[in-house]
Amino acid sequence: MLKVGTSEDILGLSAQPANTCPLIDDAKQGVDAVDTALLTIDDLLRRYADIDNLPEALDLLEAIADVLSGMQDNTAACLEQFEQIRTRAEEIRQWGNDWKDEAIRRLQVVDPETYDLIQASREIRRGTNPFMQSQESQL
Repeated sequence: MLKVGTSEDILGLSAQPANTCPLIDDAKQGVDAVDTALLTIDDLLRRYADIDNLPEALDLLEAIADVLSGMQDNTAACLEQFEQIRTRAEEIRQWGNDWKDEAIRRLQVVDPETYDLIQASREIRRGTNPFMQSQESQL
């Protein structure tokens, strides 16, 4: 049986990164959970004015502490999810750069003049084009 790989496998490029949307959805759920915790704390604090004995006050403080503890866990999870999104964005950038470089390599073979223009443009953006440097020095 003939096994055919992906274009990336065949060309030796980095693999296409997985979809980022699930990571963003997870992070959004974490942010929503923190928002809900803040609303819960706000609601609990509004009840404080109606408390007239110490046991009720202690119960309220315990409830607030529980919410804060859960919020801390959600915040830590959100930060981890944001780091995963950052890593995925870097993978997507690398994948795109690999394809761009492959396209330029192929263009070099098919259309050398266009390839030379692309290379000159890249050098100008980097400030490494000798022609542009000599033109600037004459100004």
